[in-house]
Amino acid sequence: MEMKQIQVILVSLLLTSPVLYAQQREFSIYGYIDLEFEYGTEQKKSTFDIHHFNLLTEFQSQQVRVFSEIEFEHGASLEPDGGEGEIALERAWVEYTHSGRIQLRAGKFLTPFGIYNLIHDATPTFLTTSLPFIYGKHNPFGVNKARLYAKFYTGLQVLGTLSKAGSIRLNYTLGVGNGRGPEQFSKDNDNNKSLSARLLLQSGTRLQVGVSHYRDHNAEGLSGKQGANEQVYGLDLQYDTDTFLLQSELALFRMERNIEAGGFQTAKSWYIQLAYRVQDLVTPVLRYDFFDRGTNAVGDSHRTWLLGVNISPNAKVYFKGEVQFNMFSAPDEASNRLYLSSISVAF
Repeated sequence: MEMKQIQVILVSLLLTSPVLYAQQREFSIYGYIDLEFEYGTEQKKSTFDIHHFNLLTEFQSQQVRVFSEIEFEHGASLEPDGGEGEIALERAWVEYTHSGRIQLRAGKFLTPFGIYNLIHDATPTFLTTSLPFIYGKHNPFGVNKARLYAKFYTGLQVLGTLSKAGSIRLNYTLGVGNGRGPEQFSKDNDNNKSLSARLLLQSGTRLQVGVSHYRDHNAEGLSGKQGANEQVYGLDLQYDTDTFLLQSELALFRMERNIEAGGFQTAKSWYIQLAYRVQDLVTPVLRYDFFDRGTNAVGDSHRTWLLGVNISPNAKVYFKGEVQFNMFSAPDEASNRLYLSSISVAF
């Protein structure tokens, strides 16, 4: 039970209004750190990486809550001549709670999409070192490699619980903000704002089903077209008992082509992940992951089988190891293996 408990605690701190927690302490600071090791058979190189060191703070006074997250990524050593890594204000918002049905937020947020985007980079809360393709960067047109929807945005949110019936809850999040662009967190390039929406149906602590949507006019455009109309639709399922975990998601990415080609291209990605906890100490993980660019051409798809294990000696420390078997439909892309391991610590 320990691993599941720390996951529930961290996710609650990251996503919800912790009324009982706030009653104990008006101001709090917490965070997480991870160290990764990677070796790939394609490039035959290995490396260590302090991928994340994140500090989160929150302050609550009656109906008002202020939350922030600062991330030091990839060792973050910034020098006048460039340095390496990144220091970023990942999130910063103020929330006013009118009731359980209506909470209003203003600031910089994570886009409410799928199972993992709201969990963000909080590696102690998920079992593997890597995340599914849905949350990665892609190059569907061979022009710009990026996420197929915004990971963050600056703007407004309204969220809450629409209904409760026994152990069943229906939660919602709606958002409007700046679209993607070179200065998307401070200066939008036009009046076409991003729109996001998520509905989450929960039955007790075991079953949840979610639907998500995001759309904007991407200033840089995945196809190279400025102001391209890009949309994503997602469906996710999670079933979690004390020992068994099933997660699965499907996402459709509808992206406007460049001016010469015209029309839209729809990429798709889906995965299924199974895990089994053994006395809350060792958790083997199996995942099948699929991505298709949607060009209807040879070489569109990428498939990965992942075998992994998560070992948790206590409720705040997680050792992870995995091997990925990557397979490509393109004849000029050879199959390869990627070995990843990491340690994640919550504090």
